[in-house]
Amino acid sequence: MSVGWVLLIDTIAGSLILLSLTGVLLWTELNRRRTAGAVLIARSIVAAVACGLM
Repeated sequence: MSVGWVLLIDTIAGSLILLSLTGVLLWTELNRRRTAGAVLIARSIVAAVACGLM
């Protein structure tokens, strides 16, 4: 793959991650209960990925 394609795919992936994070923030609307739930889900995903990489 050429450098152009790699940069394009990385840019698209980064923008999708940013959009998903801002979408979660908009969904929680800084509601304390929803924010706590979103944090728990995010931590469990990170823990699952970390265990999968070991």
